[in-house]
Amino acid sequence: MGPEVIVTTCEQNSDYLPYYAKRASFPLLVEPAQGATWTSLINHRSKIQTALRERGAILLRGWNTSTPAAFTGSLEAVLGPGAFLHRNSTLRGVPGGTLSRTKIDGHPHIFSASEAPPTWFIPHHCEQSYCNNRCRYIAFWCRERASFGGQTPIFDMRKTYESLSPRLQNVLLDSYFKVGPGWGPYRSPEVFKVVFGTQVKEEIDMLLESNGMVPTWSVMNGESTLTVAGETPMAVKHPDSGEMCLTDHIDIHSFALWACHLNYFNLNKVPTSILFFFCNLLLWLLQRFRPSSVGQMCMPHTSNGPLSLRDRLDINAAVYKNASFFRWLSNDILIIDNVRMAHARMPFKGPRSMCTSMIGTYDARSGGATAIGTES
Repeated sequence: MGPEVIVTTCEQNSDYLPYYAKRASFPLLVEPAQGATWTSLINHRSKIQTALRERGAILLRGWNTSTPAAFTGSLEAVLGPGAFLHRNSTLRGVPGGTLSRTKIDGHPHIFSASEAPPTWFIPHHCEQSYCNNRCRYIAFWCRERASFGGQTPIFDMRKTYESLSPRLQNVLLDSYFKVGPGWGPYRSPEVFKVVFGTQVKEEIDMLLESNGMVPTWSVMNGESTLTVAGETPMAVKHPDSGEMCLTDHIDIHSFALWACHLNYFNLNKVPTSILFFFCNLLLWLLQRFRPSSVGQMCMPHTSNGPLSLRDRLDINAAVYKNASFFRWLSNDILIIDNVRMAHARMPFKGPRSMCTSMIGTYDARSGGATAIGTES
């Protein structure tokens, strides 16, 4: 089979280990042995895919992936030659999200990972979990790592679900994320193009409705304005194992990570537990006195109304106990099982260039996934 690939556990960022007490066993680090090339990735594809299935994420390091073609080539080497034969790889067929994405070098399958300001912290989420048709895998390519910060924490949502009490597991099976009506409003034709891939109202409506979302159009200040509402499940069935996984999108309840964020920027003299307490106190005050300001994008609900604050805190505590931080190196490629794993982004200083590619399709309602290499 030619030179071996070396599969080991990725070293964690020691800055966070005191808080995240359990040393994470993911992602698995896949490196080339002496003399190994991309052909080695292809020859050992079964071994690497097994590692991805078992741990939910792998990190390719040292494979000379310095160009867009090398990025997509390595993904096809690992996932198969038909990895990009589906609509999601070009963001056709699903809304593109609330932040703009730029195609990299005109490549149809590679986009900027996020164009949010470097001081922004992006909490944990499964990609596209605001809609029901979402990508099966998501990959990140580190073209240039930040001089400070910029980690991409990942979270094992299968282990998170398993660690919850039977009562809370049953609650989640009956729960859903209520999207909006705070998503939007969208007015600019340029924004329509970025988020939906089209400026045509009928095409936008069809795209949203196919994802279980409800568009509402109005006129505001003389401009055509769109707001969006919808529902997506909080617990989903993994298409391979059939095991249940928590699914999550950005909401403001990720205050344990906000506490880490505050410590990250020179507040490390304050114990994270104390910051966590005050962040949760702020959440409680908002929930009690200004509930309309809480969870405007994705608010967790049950058939009896919003998920309780206590349950949300218990869920987030479980999420953070199954977190992994690792240090990026330039030209690293992270491949994530987007059903099993959530991801986040830490703030950073200095230049940082991250690209992403979305692979395969998954229906959160049925638990079915399109096989890699087939058109959905």
